[in-house]
Amino acid sequence: MKHKQVYKELPAQTSQQILRLLDKNWKSFFKAIKDWSKNKEKYLGKPKLPKYKKKNGRNVVIFTNQQCKIKDGYIKFPKT
Repeated sequence: MKHKQVYKELPAQTSQQILRLLDKNWKSFFKAIKDWSKNKEKYLGKPKLPKYKKKNGRNVVIFTNQQCKIKDGYIKFPKT
């Protein structure tokens, strides 16, 4: 249950960006499947489902310019 607590501690904008990326991945998958059924020669194989990362794996986290600032050549992350 600890991983759920960590997710809740992310800033709201970061959580929204992660969900947008997930939505984009699924839409791309369905578009690729539709195109693959018509033009199989364009692809090396059937497109696969977007995969989830392992619990101890790494994943993309997106911070917006409203959350992070560049100061003296360094990126300053939010304190939360």
